[in-house]
Amino acid sequence: MKITRIVNIKESGVNICIAGVVIHSAENFLVVEDGSGKAKVYFGDVNPFDLSSVILVTGNVLSAEGELKEIQANAIAELSGIDLRLLRRAIELEEELERLEGMLERGMRDAS
Repeated sequence: MKITRIVNIKESGVNICIAGVVIHSAENFLVVEDGSGKAKVYFGDVNPFDLSSVILVTGNVLSAEGELKEIQANAIAELSGIDLRLLRRAIELEEELERLEGMLERGMRDAS
């Protein structure tokens, strides 16, 4: 599953994968920030993640409205030792590549 930037979460009810830093931790949820936005991530009973932990979350989007998206986590993994700036840049480059591929496909259809 591809990692999506939080700012690009536009639809509820879809499965999603995000990566970011834990900026708030409570009994049954975390708030994760990825440089583009914030998401409230709900999970089970145990919260093993400290503030500033870099985590990867897969789950279902409960709410895509507003600045704070809401996700019900299916799985959460710590990404200790990862360079978050490099990960963010790789995600941005992947999005740019997809945009350019779409432009190329539209151009080829228009030319035929």
